[in-house]
Amino acid sequence: MKILKLLFFTLICTAHLSLNAQKLPALIPYHDLNEVWGYADSTGKIKVKPKYDKAEALNKGFAKVKLGDKVGLINEAGKELIPVNYETIDDISEGFVVAYTGNDYHIFSVVGKNAGTRLEVKGVKTLNYAESFSSGLALVKEDSTAIYINKEGKIILKTKYVRALSFNGAAAIVGTGGKDALIDVKGKLLTDFTYDQIYSQGRGLFKMRIGYVWGLMNDKGKVIKELYYQDIVQSNGNLWIVKQSGMFGLMNDQGKEIFKPKFYSINVIAGRDNLFEIKDRYQDVYGIIDSKGNQLLAPKYKDIGAFNDHYAWIQDDLDRFALIDTTGNFVTVFKYQAVLPYNKTAAPASIDRTEWMLVDAKGLESEKQVFWIGEGKEGSFPAMTGGKVGYIDGKFETVIPYQFIDANPFKNGIAQVGLKQFNFYIDKYGRKYTDIDKIKAYK
Repeated sequence: MKILKLLFFTLICTAHLSLNAQKLPALIPYHDLNEVWGYADSTGKIKVKPKYDKAEALNKGFAKVKLGDKVGLINEAGKELIPVNYETIDDISEGFVVAYTGNDYHIFSVVGKNAGTRLEVKGVKTLNYAESFSSGLALVKEDSTAIYINKEGKIILKTKYVRALSFNGAAAIVGTGGKDALIDVKGKLLTDFTYDQIYSQGRGLFKMRIGYVWGLMNDKGKVIKELYYQDIVQSNGNLWIVKQSGMFGLMNDQGKEIFKPKFYSINVIAGRDNLFEIKDRYQDVYGIIDSKGNQLLAPKYKDIGAFNDHYAWIQDDLDRFALIDTTGNFVTVFKYQAVLPYNKTAAPASIDRTEWMLVDAKGLESEKQVFWIGEGKEGSFPAMTGGKVGYIDGKFETVIPYQFIDANPFKNGIAQVGLKQFNFYIDKYGRKYTDIDKIKAYK
C-alpha cells in the first residue's frame, strides 16, 4: 500500500499555550484515508506504516494494535513486540505480559534486551493457563498442575493443590477440600487449612474468613487482626473499612481501629485518600467524614461526585448541583442543573442545560457561555457552539478552534476527535494526525 505523506501540521498559535508545557507521546496514532491506523511522531513523520484496523494511544510506553479480531503490542519505538496473532493481551506487569488465544498462553518480555522475546518455561511443553508476574513470580498451568516460575522461565515451585493463586509479597493462596491456606515460595505452609476463604489484598496483606467472620493477616501468615468483623474492605492507602453489628468504621494496616463502627455506610470518595462518603440510616442521602471520623458534611445530600484538583460537585434533594472543596465548604450555592468534574482551574456548569459556563474555585462564573461544555482534562475542555466542537481553557479562551463534530478530553497531550464519520487524533496544539485535509469535503 502506498504510504500517504502527512501534511505539515497547522500550528495553532495562541499566547496562552507553550510548546514546552508538556511533552507529547513518542508515537501518536495516525489515521489515513484508507481507513487504517499507524503511528507518527510529534513532527508528523510516519514511524509505523498505517496497516492496523485499530491503534491505541501509548500507555506507559506501549500500545495495543488490532487487525480483525486479533491483537498485538508495540513499544514507543514502533517495534511490534507481540505479533498480531492473539485474542487477548493482558496488562503489562513487572516487564512481562501474557498473551493468549483460547487455552494457548504465551508470556513475553517487553523491556530490556529481551523485549519481544517469548519466555520459554523450562520443562513445560504447553501452557494452558498463565497469570501476570507478581512479586517476581508468575503462576502458570500445564494441564491441571499449578506451577510458579521466575523471570528466567525456571520452575520455582510445583503445587499439588486444587486451588492456587498468584503470589502477593512472600505468600500465595492455595486451597484444598474447600479450605484455604498460605504457602511460601518453597511450598511450605504458613497457615493451616482452617480458613473457608482467603483473599489477596496486595501489599503483602490478606483478609480471611471462617464462616461469616473476617480478619487480616500478612504474607508471613501472622494474624494482624483476629477474626472479628462481619466484613473488611480495603479502601485508600493503608485504611480498611470494617463492618460490625451492621455499622461501619475504619482500621489501619496494623489492625488498630481508627474509629469504631458507628456509621450506617462508608464508601471511599474517589480522588481523596482521606475522605469518605457516609449514608443516613433511614434515607438514601449522603455526607462526608475524614479519615479520623470527623464529620465534614452531615448525610443529607442526594449524591457526591469524585474530587478533582480539590473540588467536587454535590447534589441536593431538589436535583440542584453545587461545588464543594475538600474541607466540606461550599464554593457555590445549589443553583445548577449540572456540574461536571473540576479541571485545574474551573468546572463546567449549567443552570438550564441549554447554555454552559465555567465556574472557578472562588465560585465566579465566566461571562461567556456556549451550548455545551464537556468534562475536561489537562486544563482544557471540549466545547460546542454553532454545531461545532473545539477546545477552551479555564479562562474560556479558545485554544483549538470549533471545527469537529465530537471531541474527547485530552490525555497525555492528545485527544481523539471526529469529522463526519472519520475519527483521528489531534495534539494539544491542534495539529491533526491524519491526511484528512487532502479531501475538501472534510475541511
